[in-house]
Amino acid sequence: MPWKYLLTILILIGSASAQEAVKAKSTSQNVNLRYEEPDLDMSMRFLDEDGNSALDESERATVILTVENNGKGKAYDVNLSVEGSLPSNVSLDKRSVKLGLIKPGTKQDAKFILTAGDNLKDGKFDLMFKIKEKFDKNPASLQASIETLAPIPPDLTLADFKLNDGSTGLAYGNGDGKPAAGETIEITMLVQNVGAGDAFKVNASALLGEDMVQVSRLEFSLGDLTPGDSRQIITAFSIPDNYESKGRLPIKLKLTEVKGRYGKTEDLPINLNIASGSYGELKPKKVEIASLRRRAGGAPVQKESLIESVDIGIPKLNKSNKDAFAVIIGNRNYSSPNIGDVDFAVNDARTMKKYVENILGFADGNILYYENATFGQFRELFGTPANPRGMLYNYVKPGKSDLFIYYSGHGAPHPSKNIGYFVPVDVNFTPTSLENNGFPLETFYANLAEIPARSITVVLDACFSGVSDASPVGLKIKDPAQTLPNGAVFSSARKNQISNWYTEAGHSLFTYYFLKALKKAATEKRSLTAGELYDAVSDNTEGVPYWARRLYNGRDQNPMFRGDADRMIIE
Repeated sequence: MPWKYLLTILILIGSASAQEAVKAKSTSQNVNLRYEEPDLDMSMRFLDEDGNSALDESERATVILTVENNGKGKAYDVNLSVEGSLPSNVSLDKRSVKLGLIKPGTKQDAKFILTAGDNLKDGKFDLMFKIKEKFDKNPASLQASIETLAPIPPDLTLADFKLNDGSTGLAYGNGDGKPAAGETIEITMLVQNVGAGDAFKVNASALLGEDMVQVSRLEFSLGDLTPGDSRQIITAFSIPDNYESKGRLPIKLKLTEVKGRYGKTEDLPINLNIASGSYGELKPKKVEIASLRRRAGGAPVQKESLIESVDIGIPKLNKSNKDAFAVIIGNRNYSSPNIGDVDFAVNDARTMKKYVENILGFADGNILYYENATFGQFRELFGTPANPRGMLYNYVKPGKSDLFIYYSGHGAPHPSKNIGYFVPVDVNFTPTSLENNGFPLETFYANLAEIPARSITVVLDACFSGVSDASPVGLKIKDPAQTLPNGAVFSSARKNQISNWYTEAGHSLFTYYFLKALKKAATEKRSLTAGELYDAVSDNTEGVPYWARRLYNGRDQNPMFRGDADRMIIE
């Protein structure tokens, strides 16, 4: 075949193939371009610190709005805003939250923080939460009526007292129970809150008239007193040999509390040469206390009724560990704008203190309790690399004292040295500031090892990765189990894991399950070892790992334990 005919045939074949290709590309397809609308719905939860579903004086509450798309279409550029006037002493952290895209069958949460100041009054205020979507499809709104409660005042009083003028304790006298010139009098006083409200950071001072001579300490920190709570204080004074008054001795008791509104000063009814005070056990006054505070009315609040509270119904065991000491720190409010607050740290610490008292049997006066601890307070408590003997070292009785340390708050790693630091609330946080005003974990464990305690228990619910809510404690420090041969160390998560909050319970997730395990064992009146406590907290179906996955969409959180698993936590 001549080549020109062959070329013609090839051209025709190529042309036909091209036509088939074009035909194939131009084949029509059915494309559904119908717009599917979203269907947005909204629900609300109100989580306050004391769980009474209202906003109390000086309280912080979290309002959680859940926006759910029940439609078939996507919701674009979703924005949630808040409208409404606030009382003058109530603040809201923000007025809007951008939620962005919400796909069908999914939901997103937005959090708003309400903070109440002092002098709150009984009343209500309304907030309107509104959703705006890019195409204005199915906008939803929700109105909440938030109740505010004026404080229920405490009533601090001297409930009882007794005198000792014999030859025991700090006393020096004839022992007839009648204060006389030339005697040294030891006086034990019972301070009690007989009111219906809590008294916070109570201090007591014995005020001596100018003729009396001080023999022992006169000022005492009593901590927080809930309704009915009482504390004993002991002081002593001498009556000059030439004292001639026949009337009441010039001795007063001054009581103060942190708000500065509920203190009082009382005269002690002590007369010279007349028997005064009781001689048996001091008896607190009977106090009628309302079982529950008022609850909010009208607010669309959804409470998680299936969550067991660890803040109420705390068992009180008949146990006393009088030589034991505890340090409890809750760091929530950080001064640096570069550090977010740890919302539930103070609530964690307050509740932990009650468990240490009620279940572990520590005396209130032996609990060093700090809300928002500063750099100076860390150094004062735990010492420094140059001076490892801090306050704890001086308090502990060698071989007799059990030591319990709890911390909830932020931590961070050094940017290059890969070592961890506690972050005090007054740190001016920058990547290089930790060496100057962070408290190193290395120093913490090294100085604890110097303390000759009978046992040391450390519980850390902290953020040592530098990421908000994160708590990997597997940084390059010496193994605490080796550093503290008599120690047991619980930590909230492994390295590179997130230590989560349990918002519905008002605690961090780890602390909640730690407290829950203590409460369960105490309620059942059974012993609990460190190993059993760790097993409960780290249980893969009922403990922290399971609930971290469930609440945070598959996130891993595995608590850690180092030390003697057979150590008795509750006996």
